[in-house]
Amino acid sequence: MLSMINAMKKQIVVCFGPGPKFKGGIQNYNTSLALALDKIEGTEVHIVSWTQQYPAIIPREFVDKSSKTDLLSGSQVQVKYITNYNNPFTWQETVNYIRSLGTSKVIIQWSIALQGLPIGYMVKRLKRSGIEVILDLHFVIQKENSKIDKYFTKRGIGKASTYIVHALKTWEELRKLYPEKKMELSYDGARSKDQTTVIKLFHPIYDLFKPDPQFDVDRFKAENHLRKNVFLFFGFIRKYKGLHQAIEAFAKVAEKEMMFRS
Repeated sequence: MLSMINAMKKQIVVCFGPGPKFKGGIQNYNTSLALALDKIEGTEVHIVSWTQQYPAIIPREFVDKSSKTDLLSGSQVQVKYITNYNNPFTWQETVNYIRSLGTSKVIIQWSIALQGLPIGYMVKRLKRSGIEVILDLHFVIQKENSKIDKYFTKRGIGKASTYIVHALKTWEELRKLYPEKKMELSYDGARSKDQTTVIKLFHPIYDLFKPDPQFDVDRFKAENHLRKNVFLFFGFIRKYKGLHQAIEAFAKVAEKEMMFRS
């Protein structure tokens, strides 16, 4: 990600997505990205966040009310909570705020088709302002793959200046969704002059949380009757999360270890 930001005397980069007060992997990703960009000399970084990410009819609580960790401690990253899915006036307010910062690049986290209406609205207007709008694609074809999901996805991401993908499968899905669009895959962040650039990056290492030096691993394993090697899976157990593949992979590792020992 660091290589994709061009060296400038001073640039202002906005990471749009859930801010640190929210739960979930996309929040972790967006915050980690902002912290990484904050380390680049001459770069001012802002997180512009949702206040409400989904329609009000969704009852689930997404705000993290239990964590005591300040994820932005020691950084210069500034956070603004402004965008309410259920209030279109805040969509324009978000655009106005990002413009007011003198933003050169805005990196928008795309993780669910449902957000296609507000994100599509903002992308179109930010791009008109001369801001490079980068859609960081965590998916293109959603797991349900319904017609309404496809509609919201096309509505949300179609006007981007640049895309980021983390898997070649996502790149192929993007090409399939927009067969008429001229796109070029880049591994070093270099922008194409006559085609839409799609930057291929590996998924990052999440370094937000540090191990507790006082934690006694051996004692914990003994108290909980755990084996020597422990695999801890976070998240919902759904097929697209790849847990079944992780289990198969660990089985192969164990099998090779047994062969090596014998």
